[in-house]
Amino acid sequence: ITDNQYLSGKILNGLYTIKCKNYKSATGLAYIPVEIDQSQDFEIEASIRIIRGTGGLVFGMDEKFSHYRVEFTDKTELFVAKSSSTIDKLFAGTRNPNVKPGIFNKVVVSKLGNIYYVFINDVFVKEFDNIKLDGNRIGFNVGLNSEISIDNLKVSYLEQNATPVTASNVLTNKSITPANEGLKNNSSQPEPGNEPVI
Repeated sequence: ITDNQYLSGKILNGLYTIKCKNYKSATGLAYIPVEIDQSQDFEIEASIRIIRGTGGLVFGMDEKFSHYRVEFTDKTELFVAKSSSTIDKLFAGTRNPNVKPGIFNKVVVSKLGNIYYVFINDVFVKEFDNIKLDGNRIGFNVGLNSEISIDNLKVSYLEQNATPVTASNVLTNKSITPANEGLKNNSSQPEPGNEPVI
């Protein structure tokens, strides 16, 4: 359970709630390593509620904390970004009608071939062909003065059924087991050598 300089977290009634402590005006990240064969098609799914502020799904994070994120706010604003030393917004939406305030929102990132598709509450948002995952960490980001709650996180391979080209192919999920069940948590600007392991 997260409890470090940057984040505090707890599990209550099966939900994982994470709150940013605003330490040194830094946001926070909670993540686990998940080994994914990137030559295969896969899907990352999470159910996230923004209690206040901003937060979202983080994927492809490396040891230097560079990552991609699908983030939304308690005011239903939505964006997809690459975050390293700066944040490069790949898609910036204003208020998105698919993001529902105050309830759990289903966020899905699907990789099919070299294209990544983002869905919110089963509604297509945007596709990206310029995403390259450098790391295997998947988890959540929590903004300054923010708190989020997570109902689930699921990572699975997508398999196509063997059918003739003229028929529609149906994708099915096959779960991927996390490499480490424990969560590691840091800020986006951690102090060197001070990574808490929970």
